[in-house]
Amino acid sequence: MARIYLDEQMDTEMTGILAGYGHDAIHTYDAGNGGASDSQQLLFAANVERVLVTLNREDFEELHRWWLALKAWGIMGRDHSGILTTWGDIPTIEWAGLVNDFLQNTQEMTNRMMRYNRQLRRWRPYPLRHP
Repeated sequence: MARIYLDEQMDTEMTGILAGYGHDAIHTYDAGNGGASDSQQLLFAANVERVLVTLNREDFEELHRWWLALKAWGIMGRDHSGILTTWGDIPTIEWAGLVNDFLQNTQEMTNRMMRYNRQLRRWRPYPLRHP
């Protein structure tokens, strides 16, 4: 199963739900990172090789674009383990189930960001093309 890192916007209850599915999930508060910036959250997740799960779509889209650009330019040598996000209000139990289903059917998340669109009921990569 997957190693998951939940950022501050995620309900702490989601840690237990994902653990119930068999994932190794930790919340930013459990890691002592409450109040850390988004860039610090992503770097921590990369350092401990965990997929970052967030509802903070816009900020992490920007960070992900920068991460890919720095990798493409040869400035960033480190990979991140992936980012999963969505937009809008989504019940914790539903979001945990979607994250679980996606990760059970996905082999590789390295340097990928996937967004779940509730209206279309599907995951989409972000960006659609690498820089």
